[in-house]
Amino acid sequence: MQGGAADSAAAAAATELTGGARRARLAVAAVVCGLLLAGTAWGQDDHFPFGPFRMYATRQRLDGTTSWYRLEATTVEGQRIFLPGSAYGLRRAELEGQIPRFVTDPGLLGELASAYEVRRPDGPDLAEVHLVKWRQRLEGGRPSGEPTSETVATWRR
Repeated sequence: MQGGAADSAAAAAATELTGGARRARLAVAAVVCGLLLAGTAWGQDDHFPFGPFRMYATRQRLDGTTSWYRLEATTVEGQRIFLPGSAYGLRRAELEGQIPRFVTDPGLLGELASAYEVRRPDGPDLAEVHLVKWRQRLEGGRPSGEPTSETVATWRR
């Protein structure tokens, strides 16, 4: 029995922190808490996990306009088609995160056209790729009227 008690005492001594280690842990905890507090007060989504994830931290008015982006293409036959993210390998959030780059350099849409051709070799041939911003008016949280669209960037083969 005494061997068991001695082992327990040795294990407890091995896990006990020194004064310096305890102060270091407290300092790190204080810095992390300070970053979380500052991020909550002044942060943006880009500062996650130290900033608020505003998608869940705010509410939207029931009346107003909502908008979204989608990738559309014109085939060589002249047909306009929708390109889902699975067709070129980006999720919607990844596409929307790159919108400023696509607007500045529409040639980047050509890279998505190339990815589409690799992923969908039997799909229609694309002549153009369009980044389109859609808007929908909401009244009482429900769509009101027809959505409108605006092409914000175009790549042509």
